[in-house]
Amino acid sequence: MVSSVEKETLVVSFVQTQLRALIQDCVGDSSHSSPDGMSKEQFADLLGRPEAARALDEVGVDVMGLLSISDFLFKDDKKLSFSDFMEMVLELRGSNSATVKHVVDLQRFVHLELRKTATNMEKQMHIIMGKPGNAEAIIPDSEDMEQVNTQNTHRGSVFCH
Repeated sequence: MVSSVEKETLVVSFVQTQLRALIQDCVGDSSHSSPDGMSKEQFADLLGRPEAARALDEVGVDVMGLLSISDFLFKDDKKLSFSDFMEMVLELRGSNSATVKHVVDLQRFVHLELRKTATNMEKQMHIIMGKPGNAEAIIPDSEDMEQVNTQNTHRGSVFCH
């Protein structure tokens, strides 16, 4: 057990050192020390390098899978610091098991996204209804609105526990 923990620590440290050097080469020295961090484009450039792919593969990270979720990771033009990047990389390894905490976090995330979407829809509906002239063509009829309200009620009851 001690041997496997030590081996894991060495591998992670090695990969961290390699990635830090690649990031410095790829996006400049400021990427891991600045509060701004790494952009989505810099992230894609980094993952496109064979050395980075090998280093990530060394710790069990699927590089193509990581690249495919970059839209989610960099939502709203978010930037990643080096420490956040490494934490995320280590969290997304294929050998990690899902825990109850992961399920609860997912539930919370889905609930917040649904709430945000419902709020945005309500704002858009008010904007559309406030425009004279073409409102009748865009506003859904009462049956459609009743279905939306029923769905929102069900969503709230599922995720509010």
